[in-house]
Amino acid sequence: MQNFWVGALAKYKRYTDRAVALLEQAVDCGYDFSNTDLDALRDHPSFPGLLHQAKLDRRYAVVRRPSAEFEAKDLHGLPPQEHRNRCHELFMEGYRPVAISVVSIGEDQPPTTASVWHRPLVAEESLEELAKRQANAAIGLMRKGISERVWALLQHQPEPRLRSRLIHRFSPAGVDAQTIADRLRRESDVSARRALILALGEYQGLTAAHRQKLTDTLCDLYRNHPDAGIHGASEWLLRSWGKTEEIEKIERDLATGQIEGGRQWYLTKRGQTLVVLPGPVEFLMGSPGTEKDRSVTHTRHIPRSFAIATKEVTVGEFQLFSKELHQATAPKRLCPLSGVTWYRAVAYCRWLSEQEGIPEAQMCYPPIEEIEKNQNLVWFLPEGYLRRTGYRLPTEAEWEYACRAGALTSRCYGGADKLLGEYAWYRDTSNGRTWPVGTLKPNDFGLFDMYGNVWEWCQDIYYEHYTVGHATPQDGSHHIIRGETRLMTAEDVASDIMVTNDESRVLRGGAFTDGAARVRSAYRYYMPPAPKYSSIGFRVARTWP
Repeated sequence: MQNFWVGALAKYKRYTDRAVALLEQAVDCGYDFSNTDLDALRDHPSFPGLLHQAKLDRRYAVVRRPSAEFEAKDLHGLPPQEHRNRCHELFMEGYRPVAISVVSIGEDQPPTTASVWHRPLVAEESLEELAKRQANAAIGLMRKGISERVWALLQHQPEPRLRSRLIHRFSPAGVDAQTIADRLRRESDVSARRALILALGEYQGLTAAHRQKLTDTLCDLYRNHPDAGIHGASEWLLRSWGKTEEIEKIERDLATGQIEGGRQWYLTKRGQTLVVLPGPVEFLMGSPGTEKDRSVTHTRHIPRSFAIATKEVTVGEFQLFSKELHQATAPKRLCPLSGVTWYRAVAYCRWLSEQEGIPEAQMCYPPIEEIEKNQNLVWFLPEGYLRRTGYRLPTEAEWEYACRAGALTSRCYGGADKLLGEYAWYRDTSNGRTWPVGTLKPNDFGLFDMYGNVWEWCQDIYYEHYTVGHATPQDGSHHIIRGETRLMTAEDVASDIMVTNDESRVLRGGAFTDGAARVRSAYRYYMPPAPKYSSIGFRVARTWP
């Protein structure tokens, strides 16, 4: 074994020396600024201008070895201000600079910058253990009457582990429910209010009078608060307390198909709730560095606002369109529809668009009879269908952005499998069937069942590696993102308009049949669009005008 490592290190040193030699050779082929013979040329007033006219091809090279301790990202070829903005983003994500370089040619030209960043690869178990200890310390502060610092920890962060631990620790640690309720009324931070509502759901021994008082508050929040996360959290707690009639009355009043009162959510005329996510947005798509079977991390740009349903399409909702069901795993009308093909999901989106009065020019899919007739043929979606406002399936990027709800961890609440049952019906909790939508906790966008229950069809054709129609720089080519972590801005555009049975479609979210390893934000799966599978359903989305 020792001889193996000696040989490996020797080979590594040989490759490194060769790489450095190639870099030195590249420099030798250019101007050697240490050569005094070039002083007269270099000092001439017109020299910078000549360099500018020559349009020298500036190259950037990195020699990097794989590391089990750090993950690396590099920035290069960006204007200074954009480079600075990206540096700030990386810093907020936990990266720290290893090297920074600046090159300038001519006083009238902005400098070209490059930098290399490292972030420690810390095991998920270590991060979860740290969050548990921090939560215990926070509870200790509350017991000593030092609560203000603890309330601040309930504000949403890209690293949400501690916040999630506190949501589930207040009740078992003996923090009085009235303390949480009082803070909910006074709290000004929207994300902290979401957390407080979820925390109240952990208290099982509330008196009827206490619950009724809180019910009035929750009904007001559910009806009137503009934040989609508070809307979703309020619905979850009301439903947990059996306040179904109150929920249904509010929904009947608000089912207009329009956003009212500055809300970030609306109900269709059929009563389905959608959350509107303003765009354009950029986010990190893919897996954290410590995930097994990870998907490549890259920056994804969604150039539009879009709306996405808070719940998967249910048996009852689909029955209004078609009577076909897969009742073996979806025994109730409020369970998500399962056993649906990609084509039938698309046909439902077309039907819903018609029911909501969306004009033909804004339809994303052809008429239902054409969809059904052409299932075994090759057909095409409209050019620019992602600019149309009809109902459709979410793109893979839209789905992951909505699922993460601002979190960079493997799941919207962190990564602990122990908490997964609070958010997902999966193999360990489902008893081999689906469950009514909206039963478990929502994410910070107010979306339910993004993990588990049923796999969800996406619009995209599946490729083993992420693909984008255009990527920075936008050269019109078709790019594949593969390999190690990349800092590349990829556009979420309608690059595939051909529909055929030969191309599988993306599935996201995991299902009631899957283990925890598949039930996470970045896990990708796929199936052909025509066959039925008992664990597959969908939720609707649309581009927001």
